[in-house]
Amino acid sequence: MTDLEYRGRWMLVFFGYTDCPDECPLTLQKMAAALGDLGPLADRMAPLSITVDPARDTPARLASHLENFDPRIVGLTGSDEQIAATAKAYRVYYSPSEHERSGADVVSHSTFLYLMNPAGQFDALLPSDVDADTLAAELRARLTSEGRPPN
Repeated sequence: MTDLEYRGRWMLVFFGYTDCPDECPLTLQKMAAALGDLGPLADRMAPLSITVDPARDTPARLASHLENFDPRIVGLTGSDEQIAATAKAYRVYYSPSEHERSGADVVSHSTFLYLMNPAGQFDALLPSDVDADTLAAELRARLTSEGRPPN
């Protein structure tokens, strides 16, 4: 699967992993709340969560995990090389070899949300501290202005 399959829809892209103890679940909650707030407009969005831990995040595990937030969020995984190439294209930082002092497997990673327009081009980088209301407003503004001439 490639981003070409999502052409014609706005893509909201997040890089994370299922065992993430903090930022990933918070960001997925914000994504889910924003999608809910958008109502039918959300059908024109492709919310994607790309794993930075492909060794553990199988397609089934991702799907099961993401159902807890919103079944519309699509989980994507691939080989280490595919994830690295995708992360490089988005300029995502991640380091699967870092571990907490406790010895737990923790993947250090950036936590931005990437908004891509229906042509697959970069539109906006949203910080990890964006709240769900602001996220919904940003998405609504783009979804409702499609096809209108610029001011």
